[in-house]
Amino acid sequence: MYRLILFLLCCNVAGAEVIFHESPTVQALAQKKRVLNFYGPSWCPVCPAALQDVTKSLGDDFTIVVYKDDNSYPVWVANQGQQSGWGYPMVHWTDNAGANKIMVWAGIEQFRKHDGAPNKVASTEAHAAPTPGKEVERVIGLLPKPEVGFVDFGCGDARWCIAAAERWGCKVTGIEIDPARASAARERVNAAGLSHLITIITGDATKVDVEADVGVAYLYEDVLGQLKPRVEKLKAFASYMHRPPGLPVTQDGDTWFYRQAVVQYQYRSAVWGGQTYSGPVCNSANCVMCRSIRSQLNKGN
Repeated sequence: MYRLILFLLCCNVAGAEVIFHESPTVQALAQKKRVLNFYGPSWCPVCPAALQDVTKSLGDDFTIVVYKDDNSYPVWVANQGQQSGWGYPMVHWTDNAGANKIMVWAGIEQFRKHDGAPNKVASTEAHAAPTPGKEVERVIGLLPKPEVGFVDFGCGDARWCIAAAERWGCKVTGIEIDPARASAARERVNAAGLSHLITIITGDATKVDVEADVGVAYLYEDVLGQLKPRVEKLKAFASYMHRPPGLPVTQDGDTWFYRQAVVQYQYRSAVWGGQTYSGPVCNSANCVMCRSIRSQLNKGN
């Protein structure tokens, strides 16, 4: 029998035994099984179905604590929900190694993958919780204007893509491995009236080739390492929260910046009569102009 502990009244789930948090049974259950916190606010349209999926998938492995009223969320959860906008439902639990895990619920396969994975805050492909809006605006302001195009590796809800298109009016590409998030990103782009500038590709950011010279990512270091050959081709790249391995980067706040080294070629030249010359125009030893040109060029040796 599946069991749910409710913090405030939550919708009933088929096959679940509803237990209020005041019940002494709560402590007994928590002592016997691992606890999974399910954060699904009442205004979230996909949360009821997700809750059913959680209870059906996890069975008796977890005591599921349901938070329906977002006023009762821990501060860090409330902040993340406000910043991510569509980042619900979230689940938080402790794996068998004792590491805290949090991710947006995306099905049992993703959950199993991360239940035994290193401690991370979302999937290994990309963070389900998007970059805070203020950080997006700040970083966009620090990046140079793209000349070829802008790319977001793991675009999530397309907030980076929209910010770039609105600021620069340039060609923008977002790559998202999760089909549902990619679909939601396209809807958001269409709603913003930017579909003529932004293309959302469903695929693996480490394998999809795009035309761009400026990019961003909110990915883990292992994925950033796989992206290195692509990032090196960009003139500028920003990575939120995680340092891209193997690249010369600088940190500004919570974001790491990579800027492609610019090779500056210095050509020696000489000036005569307001004109620039790279060499003498004649071989005469008596030519005043050419003697001046030779003298200026020799100073650079």
